[in-house]
Amino acid sequence: MSAGVATMHPVVLLGAYGLDSDRMPADEFQIRMAAANKLMDERGWRAIFAYGDATEHRELAWLTNFIPRLRWALALLPRQGAPRLLISMSPRDVAAMKLMTWIGDVHSGWSWSEVFDPWLDEFCAREGANPAPVGLLGRELMRPTFLETMKASAGARLALEPATGVLDSRLRFRRPRELVMLREACHRVDAAADAMQRAWRAGADGMSAAIEAERAARAQAAHDVRVLFSVDGGATLLPFYGVIADRSDPMLAYIAVKYMGYWADAFVTFAQAASPALAAARQALDALLAAARPGADGAELARAATPAGLAPHPVIGEVVGHRIGHSLAEGEPLAAASPARLEPGGVYTLRVGAADPAAGCALLSAMIRVSETGVEVMRKSG
Repeated sequence: MSAGVATMHPVVLLGAYGLDSDRMPADEFQIRMAAANKLMDERGWRAIFAYGDATEHRELAWLTNFIPRLRWALALLPRQGAPRLLISMSPRDVAAMKLMTWIGDVHSGWSWSEVFDPWLDEFCAREGANPAPVGLLGRELMRPTFLETMKASAGARLALEPATGVLDSRLRFRRPRELVMLREACHRVDAAADAMQRAWRAGADGMSAAIEAERAARAQAAHDVRVLFSVDGGATLLPFYGVIADRSDPMLAYIAVKYMGYWADAFVTFAQAASPALAAARQALDALLAAARPGADGAELARAATPAGLAPHPVIGEVVGHRIGHSLAEGEPLAAASPARLEPGGVYTLRVGAADPAAGCALLSAMIRVSETGVEVMRKSG
């Protein structure tokens, strides 16, 4: 069961991004590294190697604040000693990339034998263990050639242990500084949706309205923007793939905006003619938010999210939500057949949708923060 929405991602992340020391000061990463050190002590690891690429980088970003603009990055985080960050960019880009992380020792990974091997030699000499156990985050993202290159350098000196998911207990609970970034991301996704609606109601076709949404998000320093839009009354959602000058009523869209490393997303529906599907979706979203409480499971949320008398929209299927943060879709999806629950400390995106030959199509969503005592609505589609 897939939780996330399939979108097209940029080849190179060109949006604004850096380490904002006022919002994410050094002590935030000291807290995160303390959690990583505790994990190393519990597992007997001498280091954690955290890998990520431009598409997926959740653990890497959480630990280092670094997000690859293209290709890959590997953080070498020893229990004792200085960390090092290797990035798949040219040496001339290193100075600029240092502005994205608290790690001071940043190198181009293109000179692998000059930047990984000496660090590993020093690490192994200091640790003395043979092999030294190392937790490997992001192994499932690595290309086989990259993994083989790293194994060839390590030889018998390292015991690389898969570590996928070991940080989930930390990543699912959002700290106050993370909530600030997530609220800022919500403001930007709403600004993008407003720009899309204004353009569409002024007569723009679906693609032109989607371009205005991305323009608005980029103008507010979005790091990444993903947009899907409809030109067939909402039966399907399309990415940019060429000139599409079609327009339909209603217009459905999915907008996702990343700001300072954190995602917010929105399903929106705009209609000029009366839309029974949109009216039903609004009622369903209100019912879903009323049912959202700490500990609510996927089954009860799915019951509340079903538009009366209408089939769910195929874009979301049976999934009514999931956690969101460094990745667009995190953790188990919330659905009738899923054991996932709304956990205090988590931030979730919830969605409803309807598709009916007579009533039409609609998609709406909201983002919530779950606390011990209740739920805060961070944003909501109208």
